[in-house]
Amino acid sequence: TTLNWWRDWASVAERQDPLELVQICLTATEKKNERGPIDWLASEKLAALRKNPSLKNNPGIQQAIEKSIESNFQAAQSMALDRQTGAEDRIRAIQYLRQFPVNPQAEWLQKGLLAVQPEKVRALVADIIDTGADQLGGIYLKSWEELTPQLRQRAVNYWLSNTDRLRSALDGWAEREFSWTELPRDFRSALENRDAPWVEQWIQQYKPETTTEASASEEMKFWAEALNKTGSLASGKKLYEERCASCHQLRGAGKAVGPDLEAALAMGKSAFLNAILNPSQEIDSRYTLYQINLKNGQTAQGVIHQETGNKITLKFPYAIIQDFDRDEIKSLKALPQSLMPENLEEDWSPQEMSDLLEYIFQAD
Repeated sequence: TTLNWWRDWASVAERQDPLELVQICLTATEKKNERGPIDWLASEKLAALRKNPSLKNNPGIQQAIEKSIESNFQAAQSMALDRQTGAEDRIRAIQYLRQFPVNPQAEWLQKGLLAVQPEKVRALVADIIDTGADQLGGIYLKSWEELTPQLRQRAVNYWLSNTDRLRSALDGWAEREFSWTELPRDFRSALENRDAPWVEQWIQQYKPETTTEASASEEMKFWAEALNKTGSLASGKKLYEERCASCHQLRGAGKAVGPDLEAALAMGKSAFLNAILNPSQEIDSRYTLYQINLKNGQTAQGVIHQETGNKITLKFPYAIIQDFDRDEIKSLKALPQSLMPENLEEDWSPQEMSDLLEYIFQAD
């Protein structure tokens, strides 16, 4: 037992005999491996003992230590990835692994950030990335589509923490096929406020021109009539209640699933109209649409409402929420499209669009 091991260790430690301490650790790990999970206390002590100068000239002991450490290392990697293993044991395995140089390609590190992992496991892996060598930051980008909003924000904070990390992140984004609006809004804002010529050059290369294709499209020309008409507040209110209130609040009315439409007052009618016609053109990171694939074959799409240690909560239209146990989730992925459906305006007339805009922008 752990208590007996500590008694043996304490007794020998008083005599300061590293060779005998190694033997105690080797015996403990070998017996533990026969029964199941490795003995973390003995393994951690063994990893420290291998650096003891008095053992350098004992090749037999050095070989035994290295063999045991390699066995424990492989076992720890397996435990870190095993979703059937309890969260606390997996955390101990990851804590053991971080004693050694961390390989950015390690499977346990790359998969440790995924939403199917318990929150404590993901937080520990993120800590290892944040406090480790700069090359570990690429893992955030490799896992980007599968990161929840909490970890995406953590990735942004990491990239902005120093110049080397930011350079690496921008190089990584440049190697991907991405749109400017795929970058989180606060990350874009931070880049645009960065006083660095190389960042400005990167932005010039990847940020589209202010005049978007949508604004010059035939579709936009057709709907431009709605911007010039005088709309009906009563009709606009009815349209809002029928088409918008299931996902958007306006002055306290409606359901809070997507952005509050009061923000439209700052956007202006033209930009707001473009957002209706092209809902996936720019998505606020707070309202990213995620798809959960469950082990039973079912799927669900919604906005992440909340994350807890063992659950992810999705929010759907009409502010319906549903919890999903992480143990039941096979995978989770962010989708490029908005929760707001395309072609919402398909059966509207320019007059009806004008009515809606009139209500949103002028109603008290």
